[in-house]
Amino acid sequence: NENEPGFLVRVFQVDPMGAGNSMAHSVEWADALIAGGYYQSGVPAVNIIDDTGFTPDGYYIETETINYNEEGEGATAGNFTPDKKMPGIPGLTQSTDNYACEFTTYVVFPEAGLYVMGVNSDDGFRTSVGDQPGRYAVQIEAPADLAGQPIAAMPTINGLNNAHFGGPLPWPPVEGDVVYVGTACDPITEDLTGKIALIDRGDCTFVQKCRNVQQAGALAAIVVNTTAASDFPTVMGGTADDITIPCFMINNDTGDFLKSKIPGLRLSVGADPNLMLGQYYGGRAANDTIFAFVIQKAGVYPLRTIYWESGGGSSVEWFSVTKDGKKVLLNDPNDPDALKCYRSRTFVPKPTVKISKTADGKIQIEFTGTLQSADEITGPWTDVQGATSPYVVTPTGKQKFYRARQ
Repeated sequence: NENEPGFLVRVFQVDPMGAGNSMAHSVEWADALIAGGYYQSGVPAVNIIDDTGFTPDGYYIETETINYNEEGEGATAGNFTPDKKMPGIPGLTQSTDNYACEFTTYVVFPEAGLYVMGVNSDDGFRTSVGDQPGRYAVQIEAPADLAGQPIAAMPTINGLNNAHFGGPLPWPPVEGDVVYVGTACDPITEDLTGKIALIDRGDCTFVQKCRNVQQAGALAAIVVNTTAASDFPTVMGGTADDITIPCFMINNDTGDFLKSKIPGLRLSVGADPNLMLGQYYGGRAANDTIFAFVIQKAGVYPLRTIYWESGGGSSVEWFSVTKDGKKVLLNDPNDPDALKCYRSRTFVPKPTVKISKTADGKIQIEFTGTLQSADEITGPWTDVQGATSPYVVTPTGKQKFYRARQ
């Protein structure tokens, strides 16, 4: 929609409520936090941003560029200064920490070929194709009234974010009934084949817990942060190359919520299938990550950047890089080299045609779009006035061609 340039921005900030730590660094955590998958005091956490200027459905309308800083107007982090104020931050408690953002837009790529983009961030980000997540890392499949609901879980993945055990998020996803196994410090005698183990923290190492449930056949391990009830979940420590199932930590309140749904609770665990273009998975001061991709056909493509802030300073810029190395903010109205972006679009489905014969020998045409007809395959084609699907034709002995258009 060329009348709506820019980006849709969602921001979710969580009150630590006395927690002794900050949010750990994880795109999966940030995705689920924004979607309401983190629990405090038995209910989904309240978003404590200052929502002045946001729409009733929770979006901030950015008509120009993504160049934000928690310090507000005039700050000078990154490549493009002065910066703009991060929408909603500081929040209602005046905090500038523990929040996640989502930026969605439809980018016009005017020609096919190689494109280079970058994100300057403090802390991490991921840019992917699509205007919403393909799925969440942990989500509920049953009971039916909760199906599809995400669970904010901190993955521990060997080789990622300073973790030294735990398997990657699987694709296709794995799905299983949830079994509560206590602290899982002793060998598990119960057969957990095809199940997802819910484990309490404490009394032994994370490695021992996750190894025990893996040896019992579990598909995944989810550790509840019971010994630090107010804390955010962390990337679990320990070293063990033999632990290859997905391993997560959740906070105590989220754990209590899941326990209350057993038996009958079924979860799925898996990677987001959306094509990832670039990411920085961790915390850092403001710095660039540059990534390249090929557009095979000129057009308009949905892109989404998820960004998160743990503690300290926070800023984010989203830009492209021209062939001569110039960095340009996406949708910069003052730079002719900027890729144009729009925050909404109308989808027109491709037309379809299906032809069959009726019992009485007539021809039935099922179609979407607008039906057209012609006496020759080369045309001329004209719209069939008043045609609705299914459209029935009585054969006349002469050839006739039909097609559907948008």
